[in-house]
Amino acid sequence: MSLQQSVFSLRTLCEEALVGQAPEAHAKGLDLVALVYDDVPDRLLGHPQRLREALELVVGAAIASTYAGEVSLRGMLEESLPDRCRLRLWVQGGPANGTRVLLGELAVAALSVARQLFALMGASLSQGGAAESGVELNILLELPLARDQTDADGLAVSESENLTGRLVVLREPHRLSALALSQQLRRGNAEVLRCETDAELLARLQDSGRRADLLLLGLSVRAELRESGALLQACRRQGQLPIVVLVGSSEPRLLAALQAQGADRCLSKPLTGRELRESLRSLLGKGVPRPPADAGGDRDAASPKRAVRRDEA
Repeated sequence: MSLQQSVFSLRTLCEEALVGQAPEAHAKGLDLVALVYDDVPDRLLGHPQRLREALELVVGAAIASTYAGEVSLRGMLEESLPDRCRLRLWVQGGPANGTRVLLGELAVAALSVARQLFALMGASLSQGGAAESGVELNILLELPLARDQTDADGLAVSESENLTGRLVVLREPHRLSALALSQQLRRGNAEVLRCETDAELLARLQDSGRRADLLLLGLSVRAELRESGALLQACRRQGQLPIVVLVGSSEPRLLAALQAQGADRCLSKPLTGRELRESLRSLLGKGVPRPPADAGGDRDAASPKRAVRRDEA
């Protein structure tokens, strides 16, 4: 049966696919990260429901075969053609801590179904990488470009998620997660200042220059609650800006404990860019943002291709 093609945003689709797998990842203490690089076109033509089902099967298999670390889904542009593009979707799980990764029966069955779905779309799924380094699954597909590259479903920034003029200080210790969060914020027109260490973060909060509007703090479920509490309290002492914590857990008691330690809001990750921006916008309210000024430090303003190279270095 032939399904009618429709226009969709690959970035939104990948984010939603990971959100659907969050309970399984949280149960194993794994972080989930989705990052579709900026050079991937925003509006593609295809079968988004079928593609999402296939991606959820692949991500689910990676989660089932990963015991520590994170599972990531990245979308990369392989080749740009006049009316279509060739893409690589790369799913990784690990590290494997030196133990040989063996796919269980359920994971093998899930990948078998995913291969059939990808084949219907003219795509291929293969397993690569060393077994000792974790799970690595590659998807190659070619999709037509939509004629109009504006206002893709899930792409247009509504007023409820508009962060224009807002300066967000970001502290996320995992590099891939930091890149993904920076991209989500920039798509809401926010300015992003990334801090690589806790010391850099505290120094930035003491800076007498332009005051930030919000602190976004990413935590892993592996982080000690006492350590995260100490950092939250130190940040609170340095300033009165709102603090939003992203944590790889949906455990209500953990989220409540983080709020008790000083967070203004706790969000369970992964979440889509739209969900993140709308939550931050509602916390900041609709007040008039401060006029732009030099905030100092190195902004996360890498071009799409530089971001790809830096991540792959």
